[in-house]
Amino acid sequence: MRVYGVGYGRVLAFVLSMVIVASLLVALYFTYYMFMERCGRCFIGLVRIEGAIIYDEDAYRYLRLIESAAVNSSIKALVVYVNSPGGYADLVEAIHLELSSLGRVKPVVCVAQLALSGGYYIAVAAEHIYVYPTSYVGSIGVIGIGPSILVPSERVMETGPYKIVGFSRLLFPYNITEALDNFLDAVESGRRGRLRLSRDELSRGLIYIGSEAVKLGLADELGSIRDALNLASKKAGIEEYEVVDLNTGKPYTEYTSSRELYEYLWKDISLEALSKTHPPPALYYIYLPPQLYLELASQYHTIVYNTTYSNGRVLVDLSHGNTVSWIDLDVLSGKLVENGASIAFTRSWMDIEDKLLNSSALIIATPTVAYTDREAKLVEEYVEKGGILLLFFDPSVEYVSIPNLAYPINTIASRFNIYFAGGYLYNNLENFGFYRNIYAYIAKEAIDNPIVLNVTRIALFTATHIYSSSPALAYTSNNTYSSTAEKPGRYTVAVYGRRGSGLVVAFSDLSFLQEPYCYVADNLKLVENIASIIAQNTPPARRVEKPPTIPEIPETREISEPKIPVGLEKEYLCIEDGEEYRIIWVKVGDREILVVYPQTTIHYYYDEEGSLTSWTTDNITCIYLEPIPKPPYPLVAGKEWGWRSRYSLSISSLEYLGSIEGYFKVEDVEEIEIAGRVYLAARVAFEINDTLYMDGASSRSISRGFQWICSEIGHIREETTTYYYIDSILQTIVKRILVLEEVRYRSKSIYSWNTIHIQQVVY
Repeated sequence: MRVYGVGYGRVLAFVLSMVIVASLLVALYFTYYMFMERCGRCFIGLVRIEGAIIYDEDAYRYLRLIESAAVNSSIKALVVYVNSPGGYADLVEAIHLELSSLGRVKPVVCVAQLALSGGYYIAVAAEHIYVYPTSYVGSIGVIGIGPSILVPSERVMETGPYKIVGFSRLLFPYNITEALDNFLDAVESGRRGRLRLSRDELSRGLIYIGSEAVKLGLADELGSIRDALNLASKKAGIEEYEVVDLNTGKPYTEYTSSRELYEYLWKDISLEALSKTHPPPALYYIYLPPQLYLELASQYHTIVYNTTYSNGRVLVDLSHGNTVSWIDLDVLSGKLVENGASIAFTRSWMDIEDKLLNSSALIIATPTVAYTDREAKLVEEYVEKGGILLLFFDPSVEYVSIPNLAYPINTIASRFNIYFAGGYLYNNLENFGFYRNIYAYIAKEAIDNPIVLNVTRIALFTATHIYSSSPALAYTSNNTYSSTAEKPGRYTVAVYGRRGSGLVVAFSDLSFLQEPYCYVADNLKLVENIASIIAQNTPPARRVEKPPTIPEIPETREISEPKIPVGLEKEYLCIEDGEEYRIIWVKVGDREILVVYPQTTIHYYYDEEGSLTSWTTDNITCIYLEPIPKPPYPLVAGKEWGWRSRYSLSISSLEYLGSIEGYFKVEDVEEIEIAGRVYLAARVAFEINDTLYMDGASSRSISRGFQWICSEIGHIREETTTYYYIDSILQTIVKRILVLEEVRYRSKSIYSWNTIHIQQVVY
């Protein structure tokens, strides 16, 4: 107890000493201000506004300093030094209004080192703005985080549909525009008679360097804090004065910062801080570096996947990392049901293959993984036989992967002479409340097309444009801009085209399908037309058509099934991304193969028919729910086959599910020299897609290449390129060459090695 008492006493003494020190500092601070009032000398105050204004205390501190300058009669003028990217809208507005109020009774002069967005909003409250030659000025605009969708509770009651969310999602763009108008009004008022930019030019959000800002009237002249102090004294009518730094309450000395500018300005900005301090909906007069802006945009988008394996007449592909969800297609789904059709979402390309010909339409929207050549050919064949393909792309960050953007959807769209462009479209003059919410008009040549029947104008919510040789369905007006081209023009946003007996329709936006956006302009009528056309379409498998003739494969050399005895061992040289190692393959039993790698050993198990059923290594076991069959011998040029299987992968005590599918085609039967011997072998092109789902994430590998198989000993060479993805994002590409180097046979009776053929491969 004695020890505890001593420790407590020391802590108490320390706390009391700190309180005394703090009290003295506060006393000295206010004593200085009282001295200023009584000494009769003239002062010019300096307030430094630095960093992002995110928290209430940031704004309150500046407001108190400005107020102290207003009430202290010894302070004759105020110089405001701005080094800020802005911040939360109402905090910025409060500082601007306080400075404007002060400016009506005392001169206010500004020095802008970095005055972006809300930082510039504050700066224009001054009657004169100095900038450095390379200051950053401008970024006039608003960032808004819209309201979420209310999921109601029967225990927590609200009195109206907007009581919880605060704003209408449909009208929120107009709220942002209203905030922008307030900003523009402040700029035009503060810079009255000096601006050389139109209101439209100001609203584009450009950043100007200091010397350029002076030429455009955003600032008055190049100069320093000392220049600002001299001007403030002249406007105040005083010749002798002292300068007080109101941030510290001490006489002013030339201010320099030892901290890195970038780190300091954005040090308090994090997604967590923004969402906690100002939960959505929220408005910001702030400039964010691109990477912070993208993180902010993606934070408020949660993809909700709805995966079903029903026999819907319309299939929605989710197998290529598609960021489309049932929310996006909710209205279209409802209209399809009203027309007697159903919709099915599936994350398995195998399921799509199984059901495609019995489907009226296939929807491919916002994929983030490229389509393989084989998958694209399947879709082409489906359309040619009478299917409808709907392609939707949306350039919003919520629907794309960076840096791939439109590349994945173009791997399928380009097969139909359709190409989605980069960037996005905008129109400052004609929009739905917001510059990226553009209008498009039905093309004259498409007026009678049933897709756009009784449709005159549609609204798109962040869209790109489309290059295509197919007829256009809708164009923008001539004063619409592309963010990449940066020039106005009439841009195509929807196209359609015929391929065989089928139809392809492409739209450069996805959001127009959603509620409430589908109720703007003629969007809903367009959705209804799409649903009606799909429902009336007969799936290709149900069409009465003459079956295509299958050409006979001419007789040629063939590869019979290898008869490999138990005990045979093959040694391969493997070259993987330039590095060499060896792999040992051993047939240890009629149903077991052993493969020894440098880091691990894998046991493969087969059934009586030679189909692969499972494999194990260390603490990992993989069981194929549908055994993977052996090649359909004999192999001849032109022969094709494929297989697909689901599997269960156990790692220690955890179990995961996956799917794998393979496609193979014998391109030729040729002679190939391996290890000094010439073999007659089938050259087999192959593609294997393997997807594993783990804890809400997915990993995928796509392997493409060639195998050489001979009748004597099976595989003798392989060339493979494998693409590895995690959650649809490409991680790495691995290239591998595998060449047979040596064959041995172990006698069961004497356990000795009998060499059948041994010779090094020379590289």
